[in-house]
Amino acid sequence: MGALYGAIVGLSLGVLEGVVLYVFTLVLRRRGGLPDDVGRYRRTAGWACAAGCVLTFASFWGVIVWRAGDSASVRVAFTRDLPEALIIVAGPSLLAIGAAWWASRRVAGQYTRETGATSHDGETSPVGERPVED
Repeated sequence: MGALYGAIVGLSLGVLEGVVLYVFTLVLRRRGGLPDDVGRYRRTAGWACAAGCVLTFASFWGVIVWRAGDSASVRVAFTRDLPEALIIVAGPSLLAIGAAWWASRRVAGQYTRETGATSHDGETSPVGERPVED
């Protein structure tokens, strides 16, 4: 069951992060294009998607606590079973946030390469590879 739930949550979170990255890039392009510093664009895209992931997890747990209606039961569950809560909640959450950050930086780098943008120094692509000459 854990693998099934993980796949469902991972897929929906991936779609959400794709939408966040799309909207982020669309807003940048409407404001005058990508910044001159492609590395800065990649970093900002990574942080935007990581923030979206954090907000998603915070919203999810907010709804869980709100639906429980009794914060004492949630508090008891997290204090009595703290190691299990850390394994079940904190570990996968941190892993998902890190994966969203890493993947969005990679996708932003691929986007800048495909659109022909170069890094600030003009010699290397955002991931440290030599640009492809046409």
